Amino acid sequence: MKLLDRPDDYVITESTYYLKTHIRDDRNHTIVMDESGEYDCPKSITRVIRTSCRLNGIKLERVRAQSKRYFSNNIHKQPLVLAYHHNLPVAFFSVYSPRNNNNIWINCNSVINILPSDNDTIVTLPNFEQIKLPVQYQAFCGLYVRALFFQKYLRKEMPTNPNPNKRLTN
Repeated sequence: MKLLDRPDDYVITESTYYLKTHIRDDRNHTIVMDESGEYDCPKSITRVIRTSCRLNGIKLERVRAQSKRYFSNNIHKQPLVLAYHHNLPVAFFSVYSPRNNNNIWINCNSVINILPSDNDTIVTLPNFEQIKLPVQYQAFCGLYVRALFFQKYLRKEMPTNPNPNKRLTN
């Protein structure tokens, strides 16, 4: 697949499959895979995430705090809500530490299949592309399930409006 340049104002959506750290010209870039292709964004993953959160009307610190409230401080690499689909939260999870140059954030809804391969994990995406991640299968599955449970919890806790003529109040 050809790597296209993407404007540096990329916004994470429910159609984003993953964000991956990429070093280009001695600078941190982000390779973004979404339903329309793979792109090179000239910002670090953290900046792309921070910008997307801001455009969703919330600060990254608040998103992290939301995750910490659910998981407590005992969990490393907590999933974060980085997008919304029809006003429902979409959780992404980090495979590595944010400081790792091989870091990748994956949309838990874009995982179609997970297969073990030696000490690696092969993940199939909705476009049927497979990515090989140098992480053990059990570790990846744990991160994935954690993100799914977090997303399910948040969707369950979201207020619903059974009467569409009546406004919700905060």
